[in-house]
Amino acid sequence: MTAQDFITYLNENKLIPNGEGKIPFNNFYIGELEIKPDKWTFEIFNFLQFGDFTDDDAEFVETVHKQIRFCKTCHDNCWGAKDVVIFGKQFNNVCSQHSLKFENPDEKAVEHIKKLIEYSKKIVPHKEIYHCYD
Repeated sequence: MTAQDFITYLNENKLIPNGEGKIPFNNFYIGELEIKPDKWTFEIFNFLQFGDFTDDDAEFVETVHKQIRFCKTCHDNCWGAKDVVIFGKQFNNVCSQHSLKFENPDEKAVEHIKKLIEYSKKIVPHKEIYHCYD
């Protein structure tokens, strides 16, 4: 699946990225799409709240766990690390801002991204969120 195919999916589901690539849903941003000549990335924002969910698809859960990024205090105004449970597994020192990013995802990873988006849609209106609408 190409970035253009993913954009089509987003548009069909009324998840149209703004000019900065952020994807709004119910007055929050659930993720960000970035397209460059040599790569495209998708970052899910509110994954820190996924601890309340379980999923029977072991491949999906493993993919999510492999994508988690850990805190390196990489920029000013860093929000710091969080110790969280994500789909049933404890992770320590997880980056609280930029922690679940997919680079040039293949077709299977894109299907997992779509599933993450569906989980995000369940929690955005109800839980603390780190990326609010401006």
